[in-house]
Amino acid sequence: MKHTQSESFDRIVEEYYELSIEEGIFKAKFKNDVVVDNAISLEIDAKRAAMCRDKKYPCLSDAQNVKYWTKESRALMATEHFNRYSKAVAVISNTSLVHATLVNFYLKFDKPKVPTRFFTNYTNAIEWLQKYK
Repeated sequence: MKHTQSESFDRIVEEYYELSIEEGIFKAKFKNDVVVDNAISLEIDAKRAAMCRDKKYPCLSDAQNVKYWTKESRALMATEHFNRYSKAVAVISNTSLVHATLVNFYLKFDKPKVPTRFFTNYTNAIEWLQKYK
C-alpha cells in the first residue's frame, strides 16, 4: 500500500484502485480490469472512513476498468452504512452493453441510499457532483 500523503491520507494507491480527495470530491478510480467483490468493497470502505474522518463528500467512482461487480458487492455498496460518507455518487462507466446492464440492474434492484447517477464522461460527472459540495 502506498500513501502519498500519509498523515492526511489525501491519496491511497493500491493494486486495484486509487482513492483521493480532490477539490472537495472523494474519488475512487478502479484499474486493471478488476472484479469488485466484497473484500475489495470492504477494504475501500475502511480506507475511505480513515480519509473522510466523519465528513461527507460527493463521490466520483471511475469504474471504466471494472470488469464487473459481484451481486454481494453491489448490495453492499447500496447500503446506508457503505454510503455514510457520501452526499451523492457519480459513476463513470464505459459504454459496453455489460456495463449498461449492470448499471441499470444496480439502480433498479439494489436501490442506492444516496443520489446516484451514471455517466460516460468525466466532465458531466463532475458537473453533476458540484451541486452536492
